[in-house]
Amino acid sequence: MASGLPFSCRGVGAAGKERVYTADTNNHLLRVADLSTRRVSTLRLQYPQNRLASLQRESGAAVWRLPEQRVQPGPGLVRAQLRFAPGYKLNDMAPSTLTWREPEGDVVRITGKVRQTTWPAGGDPATLPATCSPGNTVLRGDLVLYYCAVAKASVCLIRLAQVEVPIVVDQAAETHEVRVELQVAGEK
Repeated sequence: MASGLPFSCRGVGAAGKERVYTADTNNHLLRVADLSTRRVSTLRLQYPQNRLASLQRESGAAVWRLPEQRVQPGPGLVRAQLRFAPGYKLNDMAPSTLTWREPEGDVVRITGKVRQTTWPAGGDPATLPATCSPGNTVLRGDLVLYYCAVAKASVCLIRLAQVEVPIVVDQAAETHEVRVELQVAGEK
């Protein structure tokens, strides 16, 4: 079994006579006990090819359309910042991501191999390099956000949304940086 906090079982499920599934709440993992081999392993769940973000697009998730931004042509940055309502914070134990879609045209291009913004602990801004060419476009991305109330940190809130940022690339602009500021409201 992986190192970490002591094993704490808060739920048990059985699959036939061979396997028992338990929720290891101290380590936020699902454990599988194979009764025939007497071994315990960790059940790993993944969303292949960012399937959770794909599901939100298919299901008509909320769209956060941000105000138009003006940036200068040339090398620049896309800086994403989360701002939470008072009493809320990023869940540091879950990977909140903003995955940028392939843009239409060449007005704004995320450079490098990674098209996904993942916020570090504390929700500091996350940046990706970009190249901008004169013109207009809408930068689009899929947000998967895990956050919680400070007073109830054990209860994770999940927000799925599409993010749209209209951009004008113009020599007269004052910055090379696209600022994506996401205002996260509390629970209703």
